[in-house]
Amino acid sequence: QSQALDQLVDFQSAIPKISRMGGGGSRTRLFACVRCHLLKTKEQFDKNQCENCPDFDSFEENTTSIYEGIVTLINPKESYVGNVLGLSDVIPGMYAMTVG
Repeated sequence: QSQALDQLVDFQSAIPKISRMGGGGSRTRLFACVRCHLLKTKEQFDKNQCENCPDFDSFEENTTSIYEGIVTLINPKESYVGNVLGLSDVIPGMYAMTVG
């Protein structure tokens, strides 16, 4: 149980913090890495670039705001969906299904 709780806490810190609709009515805009499809905010890419792509050069050249579908991977190596999408060797987080 303790290990599962530790993984959940690690996962929660890995995903972007997204404001819910309501209150101020604002939403955080997410961008997808064009190579691995990792979804993060511009601020997160500026701070940590893309943890999956060692040759990530710049935000403008390596991300897109045009994507469809979102999948959240908690344990990519053991995830059926992660394996089917070719995302078994990535960090836990949110990923776009397709980028365009």
